[in-house]
Amino acid sequence: MSNQRHNEDSVKEIISKVAGYPIDEIHDDVHIRDDLLVDSLKQMEIVARIEHKFGIPLDEGKLANLETLGDFLDLVNQQILITD
Repeated sequence: MSNQRHNEDSVKEIISKVAGYPIDEIHDDVHIRDDLLVDSLKQMEIVARIEHKFGIPLDEGKLANLETLGDFLDLVNQQILITD
């Protein structure tokens, strides 16, 4: 399994736990706020868990513009590349 795929699975697992949805319902085009009902508090928890798991900071300014899980994964993968 590639690192990127492993990272994506880890992010999906975190979102599944925080949002309370089965992991098989979480796919790249799922809308974080509308489909998973992730409010700002849940988003902060997701961000904190991802930052801790991967040892990376996520730019809060960019987080406000994220709509889908795919957008979120792109940001995480970009940040991992920057910090490596």
